[in-house]
Amino acid sequence: MSSDHSPDDRIGYDPETDTYTVSHDWASEESPSEEVVEAVAAATGSTPESIPPLYEVVDPEALDQLFAPTGHGASLRTGVVEFRFHGCDVTISTSGRTTVTVSESD
Repeated sequence: MSSDHSPDDRIGYDPETDTYTVSHDWASEESPSEEVVEAVAAATGSTPESIPPLYEVVDPEALDQLFAPTGHGASLRTGVVEFRFHGCDVTISTSGRTTVTVSESD
């Protein structure tokens, strides 16, 4: 179940692709794993507290470490991590962009 928009102003929604995106603010205190939970909650019309823990699918600390900023304020690593979480396909790139799409099949 997806909604037409996100209640979180940081999470963008593209109605043509039914995709939610959030770009990580490297100066923020919020971790990439927290942003995944919030984006998946928005995509499924849930609250972050009502969805299963992220650690059931991926290690949040390892995810955060992988995308941790360097001394330059952004990750210098390159790559993408993809996984399924709470009925959604999640893609995180080292650019800081997280994309969440509600999956047609679970």
